[in-house]
Amino acid sequence: MIGYAMYAALLLTLGLGFYTMVRLFRGKGAGIWGKATGAALIGLAITFVLWAKVEVPAYERQQAKINLQLGLQYLQAGDDANALQSFLRISKFDQETYTAVQPKIAELQLKMAGANLEEAKTLHAQGQHQAALQALQKSLEYMVLDETKELLPAYKAAAGQK
Repeated sequence: MIGYAMYAALLLTLGLGFYTMVRLFRGKGAGIWGKATGAALIGLAITFVLWAKVEVPAYERQQAKINLQLGLQYLQAGDDANALQSFLRISKFDQETYTAVQPKIAELQLKMAGANLEEAKTLHAQGQHQAALQALQKSLEYMVLDETKELLPAYKAAAGQK
């Protein structure tokens, strides 16, 4: 609702500002139109602050709940990658949900990093060095594991990269 008031204040400010500028360019004084433009600017500033303090946090809290539910549904379906992405979209505006989901994020990142590391080892053993390097790099996107860091130079060399 505040967003609509802000939109109306913006349109009013632009309209009044345009009319005032036309008057000034024609050599007339701004007069009452300049004062109206200033008042509309103040109204725009007030509605912007209200929007930023009231509507944005409420929207972010709502999105946090939606992303939490979506992430839990993905987890139930066994889709860890999408579950992780849903959990990562939860912002700090809903501090309770954000804090509650952090252990789940860490758990999923460790799981995904480990799975990609194992895939990289399997591919490397099969002689698919480029694919193994890509899987190892994908593992690093989730979490830096000591074993991954140790294997990276050897996998790069095997794939023909420096």
